[in-house]
Amino acid sequence: MIQQSNSSKSGGKSGGNVWARTGFYRLVVGAMVAGVALGTLGCDEDDQASATVARASNTIAAINAGGGVTANAPHREDAYDRVIGMLRPVVSSSSGSTKGSAQVITAQALAGKGRIESVRAAEIEDRCSTLISFAHNEADLFAAHSALAAALLAYDPQPEFEDLRTQMDGVKEEIESYRSRVRGIDERITELQQRADTAREEAATRHRHETELRAEAVLVGATERKDLIEEAVGYQREADAFEAEFVMVDAGIEQLRRTRVSVQADLDRLVTQRTLLEEAERNAQRRATVASDESKSAEDAAFEAARRLRTIVREIETMRTGELADAYTEASETLEKAASTLIAGARVDSSREGKDANNVNTGLIQQALGELDRAHATGAAGYAALLSRLEAFTPALPDRNDYLAMLARAEKSRDEALSAASEAFAQAADTIERAGGSEAMRDRLDRIVGSLRQEAPASDALEPDASDPDASEPGATDDLDG
Repeated sequence: MIQQSNSSKSGGKSGGNVWARTGFYRLVVGAMVAGVALGTLGCDEDDQASATVARASNTIAAINAGGGVTANAPHREDAYDRVIGMLRPVVSSSSGSTKGSAQVITAQALAGKGRIESVRAAEIEDRCSTLISFAHNEADLFAAHSALAAALLAYDPQPEFEDLRTQMDGVKEEIESYRSRVRGIDERITELQQRADTAREEAATRHRHETELRAEAVLVGATERKDLIEEAVGYQREADAFEAEFVMVDAGIEQLRRTRVSVQADLDRLVTQRTLLEEAERNAQRRATVASDESKSAEDAAFEAARRLRTIVREIETMRTGELADAYTEASETLEKAASTLIAGARVDSSREGKDANNVNTGLIQQALGELDRAHATGAAGYAALLSRLEAFTPALPDRNDYLAMLARAEKSRDEALSAASEAFAQAADTIERAGGSEAMRDRLDRIVGSLRQEAPASDALEPDASDPDASEPGATDDLDG
């Protein structure tokens, strides 16, 4: 069953986990492709190769029975590797439907492995996002202490008192705004949780009806049995729809929870800023007698904040150009190989149904690639926004030239990933658009294609304003009710 994509909007903080979950979940439809391919195995195929393909298919089916849960990711990844390994000789030495079936199942295993690698990249991206929040905190400290030192040197306390009060009022308003956002997110999570629970109950009810009807069909005549089976299939389809709904809603809940963590981090930053402003106000009251000493102390504090900031930024740079870049490359290469392998294996299935299913599954893998690249672009955009803010500081930070070089690399990474995402989404739309099916299926596929056509964001959409705390927040739930 094909589910429509609901992708999060571009953002700088941890938007990537949802694409790792929802984008891949729909790839389980690939099991149907493998089933069709296995069904075409002829007696003239090598028995040992056919047995290997059947064993690999059973392994994939067992793995996918767990849905999109990542708790057992190491076990699942090992299983995917085993499937790929056992089918490698079949792909290299067989031909015809046997080779095609092996390639389709290999593509499923690669897609599953790519999903796990994508989640791994998202986890590293989350660590970068946390470090970026820490860097903003240190930048706030530098700005506050630098401003304090300049004010002390000028030694005109009254204008400073007024300015601090204005800033304090603004920060207090922002704190209340963020607290309201946290409450709103909590309420939305509760609402979505109720929706997910309802969908689970509805799915379970329909599965019970289906089971009862199938059991009853065994005891009646052929005509009545047909009616009962058709009714049971109807319940099964309804149950599938409710199951798909609660999986989608669960993914939305997870994204909301990540958004809440991000919002809470900004709230903590504002509270810290308020504390600094309060401290600055107290310091101003003592400045009449110790102006010179206070100025030196503020300069030292600004220097220490700049030093800590430099350490954090270098850690982010090392992670993004090393561990994170490798993780994105690994996941991208695996998903690209999954798509090319599926395309190769699909050539042996000339049926209309097989071609449609293969087009849909290939498109979904390409969509997963687009979501991976978009997450990469979003993370790079958040990092670039930080560096742009640091480069523009007055007084200039001691490491401004280093930040300028890092900014150029981050913007290049963002633009390259954004371009790759746009291309992948376009390919996904083109591929899925070629699939046929019933009128209802075609309508759903058209909606998916329409959504994919709009997925590639403009580059400026991924450049959050450093002065806007909302600019790096992913739009977690805008599309959940679609």
